[in-house]
Amino acid sequence: MRLLRLAEAAVETEILLVTAKVQRLARRAALAAVALVFAAGALVCVHVAAVVWLVEAMGLAPACMIAAAVDLVVAGILLAFALRSRPSPEELAARALRRQIRIGLERDLAIVSIITTVLDLLRRHKPASG
Repeated sequence: MRLLRLAEAAVETEILLVTAKVQRLARRAALAAVALVFAAGALVCVHVAAVVWLVEAMGLAPACMIAAAVDLVVAGILLAFALRSRPSPEELAARALRRQIRIGLERDLAIVSIITTVLDLLRRHKPASG
């Protein structure tokens, strides 16, 4: 009976863990999408203002090169924020619970295996009656 409860708990824990991971990945994707929208809007504004200002100071080609370099820096910063992800407290708790359940299942399965082996040996070596 304990083995069935542990197996049921293991399945429920796996469901919790997968749900937590999916939620974390969805948050990451949403943050990355919003970051891209803002980056695109900001880059348009920065390009227009910076290129106009720089063209007056140094010409068209150098102005475009400077704007492109700034774009790459901004994109790198936004990408770093999008990729940064830590497991939630729920995910960490589910992992700990999964570990405990796995240990319990392994112990119980080992006991069942030992008992089955002993019973099988006893059955094979049963003294002949009579």
